[in-house]
Formats: sequence, structure tokens, C-alpha cells
Amino acid sequence: MKSRRTIISLMLIAGLLVLLASCSSPKEEPQDTLRKISQRDLQLGHIKVELLEKVSVDADVTPYSKYKDGLNAYYLETSFDNHGESNIKKYKKKPIIFNQDMATVTNLVEKYTKGKFSASKSKINVLENDLQLFVPYVNKAEKNGEIYSSWSLNSKRQFAGTQFHFLSSEESSSYAELGTHILRNIPMYKKENLEFINYNTIIQQMQALAEQITGRKISDEIYCIPITEELYKQVTKILNMEQDELPYLGEYYILIMYFDIDGLPWKLINYAMPEKNGMKLSDDVIVNEGELYSKNEWPLVVAYNVDGIIDLQLDSFFMLGEPYIEKKKVCTLQKVLEQTRGYFQDLLLENSITVYDISLAYDSYFTDSNDGLIENVVRPFWTVKYWNGEKAYQLVFDAYSGKYVAAGEIN
Repeated sequence: MKSRRTIISLMLIAGLLVLLASCSSPKEEPQDTLRKISQRDLQLGHIKVELLEKVSVDADVTPYSKYKDGLNAYYLETSFDNHGESNIKKYKKKPIIFNQDMATVTNLVEKYTKGKFSASKSKINVLENDLQLFVPYVNKAEKNGEIYSSWSLNSKRQFAGTQFHFLSSEESSSYAELGTHILRNIPMYKKENLEFINYNTIIQQMQALAEQITGRKISDEIYCIPITEELYKQVTKILNMEQDELPYLGEYYILIMYFDIDGLPWKLINYAMPEKNGMKLSDDVIVNEGELYSKNEWPLVVAYNVDGIIDLQLDSFFMLGEPYIEKKKVCTLQKVLEQTRGYFQDLLLENSITVYDISLAYDSYFTDSNDGLIENVVRPFWTVKYWNGEKAYQLVFDAYSGKYVAAGEIN
């Protein structure tokens, strides 16, 4: 028979083991979970883990194959139209858009509309620092629209940065703007086919059209948002918009696209950095109230209904120069998740957070201040998009170091 002391000792040991099991730190569990993310999950492009008590991840991620060999960063250069020429008299005789004859561009757009351009009635305005081109358009309902394109004239009178908008009627543009509001407020919208054209078909067609017009590669990361009556009512209610202010005209798609850099999208994801004493800045770095602002490309937007394109925005402001950084290793997804957890763990969260997208994208930023002159560059960032039950936000991390850069609304 065991002694009373032995029995008491065994009971104390058993109790201690139970206590240790029940009191293990919850902060260690997510670390173990992060280690369980497999290479297969990374390549398939979706992960599902718990970061914290109120922070879960059920997210699409950039496939590992896109960054396993490292990523470049590039110097930024202005995009010039009209083949870089500055002869405005010559341009008036033969207008050029995206370094193509105006007729080539209007014919491409007409292919996806039910109206006609009046190229013979086009109008060109030359202001002190700007050149503007208007090409009239009439749709099947006899409503007037136009192509509007403009350029900033630099010191050599070259056509710098192409702004290109096509509207099939005067009221079209507000409908396309709903796309940005949906990404911010209803990011888990239903991806579905509308009756008049297949979801995947419209993506392929509009990506090809944007590439043909701009002469630049468009990223495969495209938001294609089917505007159904249900989704329309949701977003207009969130915006407190009266129905007669923007009437529902029937189903249509909004496509939001981006230029491609090394297989990744060039998005507007970052804003500014503080100016510090002693910084040497290149002439094209914008300074406002102590903040440095880089120059950005804007998303390319198409609104498309049963009659074809109703709104098309294909601005092209900047091009890539030579590499600033050659093929540098990208930090792991696990590090991004650890940084994300670190961001949230000290916050008092009222609502549960769902991370639904973790992806790599390029954006304009600056060269390192330690390199001397600060210039505009285009470099990769990790973006972590999350939903708090009311609105979508994103965190931005440096793709190389994983260092936190910024937080804010979805752009």
C-alpha cells in the first residue's frame, strides 16, 4: 500500500500538470499555427488561421511562385505620349492618343459600344501648360458623350502623362465610382455572371482592350464587380445616397484594373513619409506641410452594361526606369502575419476582425535617404486587407523587411 505522502505527491504532480496545460499562453498558439502554413497553401493562394482571439485570417494570398526568386524596385520616369514629340501644329493635323492614331483608339472603343464617334468634329485646346482633346460620341439613345484626353506640357512642350476618359453619356461617371465604395464597404461582394455577358469573358475582353489602347501590360489581378440591384441598394444605402440622385439603370459590371510590374499589380496603396532636416530631394518629389508625397498611377476603371462600355478611364502617367534594387528577397508570409498580429494585439478591438486578402503589389515610394538624393521609385509592398464588420481597411508592410509602413482605407 502506498504511503499517504506518496499519494499526496502524486496528486500534487497531477494537479500541476493540469494547471500547466490549462494556463499555456494563448500568445504561443498563433505562433504554432503560423508554422503550420504549408508550402502547398502558399502556392494555392489561400490560408486560414487564427491570429488572436478577435483576429482571424481567411484570406487569398499572392502565390509563392510570384516572389520566390525575389523582386526588383525601379526608378520612376514620366510617361510621354505623341511619341515624345512636341510639335503641336503637327499633332492638330493628326491627333495621337497613347502613341496611336486617334482613329485607332476610337475604333477600339467603338467595338464595345452601340454608338459612334464624330472624329471630324474633334476639338483640341492648347492652354499654357495643358493640351486637351475632345472627341464627340452619340449613343443609341441619342445621348451625347465624349472621349476626353489631356496632357501636361513640360518645359520642352512634350505631352507628359496621358489622362483618358470615355463617357457614353453625360451621367455615366458616377456609376463607375461605386466600384471604389464597394471595395471599401462591401469587399465580400458576390462574384456572379450577369445575364448579358459571362464574368470571365468580360474580364478577358476588357483586359485585352486596356492593353491594346495603352500599349502596356495589365495585371491579372482585376476586380470585376457585378452591380446587381441588391448590391446597388446596399452601397447607395451605405453612402446615404437618394435613389433619384443615382437611379438604378439595370445590371452592369465595374472592372478595376492595374498596370503590371513583374507579374504584380501597380496599385495606389501608400501615401507619404515625413520630411526630415538635411534631406536632399529631387525636383519631382512633392512636399506639402512637412510630408513627402510620391507620384502614383491610378487604377484603370471600366463600367460595362448590356449596351457595352459606359465609362472607361485609362490614365497613364509614369513608366519604369532602370532598377533601383535588383532581385532582392521578399520577406516571408509568416513574418507578415506576425507583424499583423503585433499591430492588433495591443488594440482594444470592439468588433472581430477578418483578414480576407494578403497580397504583394507595387507602388510609388522613395529611394533610401541614406543613399543621398531622395528620388521617386516603384517598389513592392505587402498589403493586408481586413474587415471589421462595417468597413474594409488595409495595413501596408515593406515587402523586403516586413516593416510596418502605413494603415488606412482601401484605395
